Amino acid sequence: MRAPSPCASTERAGNHADVGHVPSVSTPDLIQAADDDASFEARLAEAIIKQGEAKGIAKGGKVVDALLRDWDKSGDGDISKGEFRLAVRSSLKVRATDDEINTFFDHFDEDGGGSLTLDELKPALLALQNARKNKSDEAVMRDQLVKDILGVHEDCAAALSAAAVATSQWEASSARIIDFQQALSFESRVGLGLVNSNQPLDKLIREWPNAPAGYATLEAVQQGIDGLNVQAYGGYKPTELEQFYKKAFFAGLDTSMCRPGGGIQLKHELKALRKLGMAAVKQQRQMYEANDTLLQEAKRLQAASLLAEDERNRKVQASNQAFQVHKVEATTTRPAETKNSKSPSKGKATSRTKARSKSKTLLAAGEKGGDESGKKASEKTKKNSKGV
Repeated sequence: MRAPSPCASTERAGNHADVGHVPSVSTPDLIQAADDDASFEARLAEAIIKQGEAKGIAKGGKVVDALLRDWDKSGDGDISKGEFRLAVRSSLKVRATDDEINTFFDHFDEDGGGSLTLDELKPALLALQNARKNKSDEAVMRDQLVKDILGVHEDCAAALSAAAVATSQWEASSARIIDFQQALSFESRVGLGLVNSNQPLDKLIREWPNAPAGYATLEAVQQGIDGLNVQAYGGYKPTELEQFYKKAFFAGLDTSMCRPGGGIQLKHELKALRKLGMAAVKQQRQMYEANDTLLQEAKRLQAASLLAEDERNRKVQASNQAFQVHKVEATTTRPAETKNSKSPSKGKATSRTKARSKSKTLLAAGEKGGDESGKKASEKTKKNSKGV
């Protein structure tokens, strides 16, 4: 709901001598009205700010002083309601109705005389200008904070994404190692057993069960393989062993590497199996090294993502605190309420004081001058002072 303009809900005082009916407007009311983009006060404040920017005047007080000097064409320190309307429309280029301008003016014309001194008008214009500028500064700061926060969110998201990608790559590498191990042939698995036994080939042959002459039957080959801890590399199926033995046996017949009834020659077959095992060890080592590199990178990026999250939270908190401090500072640096922006009761007292002072001055002029105009002025001011 839009905050009502303080000028929109009160009756104009007109030119009545009864100043008690003239409402007063407090500085907070002016600030609230200036915050409403659709209000006359907001348009007036924006025009004052633009005027200062156009003239290259940075300080708010100097802007208002310069405007008031331009408006006071007669140089008597007073601005009439007509002069104010003209200034608002011609000098400040503010589009406003007579009612909007008159209502604003009448709020500060406490004696209903139809004119304001520069000292009466300046605090109100300055309060409007400062309130609007604070709102503009606050909007700029809010936009910058939003950009900063979006920036740290993007940095954090990028760090999290990089960590997720690295983790995914490490997991894929680990899966490839498992797939590689599961896809190893029977010969490579037995070869891994031979390599990891750390035994010289000649010693393995001498100690091979039931193969004293270096030749082994299917049963003897199985007994020897079972002692190589092939289970650690996925084990083997009986059919795989049988296929290996048959292939080696028939190949050996052609090359005299086997003995009918005595089995296959261990030295030839174990040497070939060990070569396959060494190739598998080398490939596994390369895969593990690559996997470890990916793991370390994933850990590094995960740690970086945690730091990015902490940094994001810290910056968001700091930005919120800075914004709150800015709002407090903007509030505390707003001009204090002036005699023209106090409570209604104080406004009445001030107006009565002005009226009595004006009456005494006119009475003194009448008594001293002795002329007819002085007497008339004296009689008139006496009546006014009694009414007040």
